[in-house]
Amino acid sequence: MECDLCLQEGEVFRCPYCTKYFCSKHIQPETHNCEGVTLDQ
Repeated sequence: MECDLCLQEGEVFRCPYCTKYFCSKHIQPETHNCEGVTLDQ
């Protein structure tokens, strides 16, 4: 599979918030501008 952000082929992880797939570099919600996380300020 490939990262939904950088399209890198290899091992990807499913984000529990937006359910998209990302490489280890982009798995953190803040690194892929996660649509599933809302920041209460």
